[in-house]
Amino acid sequence: MTNLYPWQTSQWSQFQQRRQNGQLPHALLLHGPEGIGKEGFARLAARALLCEQPNTEGLACGQCKSCRLIEAENHPDFIVIQPEEASKAIKIDQIRDLIQRMALSPHFSGNRIVLITPAEKMNLAASNGLLKTLEEPQDNTVIFLVTSQNSRLSATIRSRCQMLRFALPDSAVALRWLKDSLENHSQAEQLLMTANGAPLLACQMAGDETIRFRQQVLKDLMAISAGNKQAMAVANEWLKQAHDKTLQWVYHWVCDMIRIKCGDERFVINQDIAAQLQSFAQTIDLNRLYQFLDQLSHAIRLRQTSVNELLLLEGLLLNWTYLKTSKKQERA
Repeated sequence: MTNLYPWQTSQWSQFQQRRQNGQLPHALLLHGPEGIGKEGFARLAARALLCEQPNTEGLACGQCKSCRLIEAENHPDFIVIQPEEASKAIKIDQIRDLIQRMALSPHFSGNRIVLITPAEKMNLAASNGLLKTLEEPQDNTVIFLVTSQNSRLSATIRSRCQMLRFALPDSAVALRWLKDSLENHSQAEQLLMTANGAPLLACQMAGDETIRFRQQVLKDLMAISAGNKQAMAVANEWLKQAHDKTLQWVYHWVCDMIRIKCGDERFVINQDIAAQLQSFAQTIDLNRLYQFLDQLSHAIRLRQTSVNELLLLEGLLLNWTYLKTSKKQERA
């Protein structure tokens, strides 16, 4: 990524203003929904701060020695901290190594940039280890923390950072960008809805089986409710797919069913399956939907830990089987 996304101009203006006024913080927390380019923004900002000849918009030139080193992922003053394995934690040893490197003088421009992403992946020891660095910041060092789950960061970490908030882009802007980015324009609208308005997430989904699997997840839920599939069998099928968005889809579907039950159909996000959700919502008590939403929210948080995922899914799907109202309640 060498340019801003069209929905990031406001945040870039804020960043540039702080930089020009000499008010750039030692730690900047970029937070907002997943799939809108927060990490890309942080990398652009890092390039700009290390660039020898930034342009009039404050973006890196792309030609100087510093820019070439970043492009080759070999800049000694740009340190990226992220999980060493997918879905795993950022560990204390990584933070200790960071602290040792920060004790050395910068190699080039005098600036040092640290990117920690996703910041909520820091385990407790790593978070505590970083805290001292945030409390005693070094000159000419800027730490970018990127997160889609701001609440999972400790209050002390958040209190020692300045915030830069990113929101979902306007749907028309996101759809225009997505159509320009996809070969198959006809999928753009459905992909954007599937990604709950996050354009980068929608673009990522375009090249895989995400849409097909999303449809299968909905069919599975309906089949469980009808007694045509067993919850444990479905849990095994979902686990084999290893798709990390499954529970988020169900969460948003339940939110849509709550909106339908409350008469707010115009605010339904998943318009492509609104008719199916409406039909199913008619058979479920509103209080049960709220209870299941709480269970989903708890399960989504637990998935970030070392929980047994099969047991987690089985428990959720068993609870799903109890959602529908009984015949006696329907007649009442």
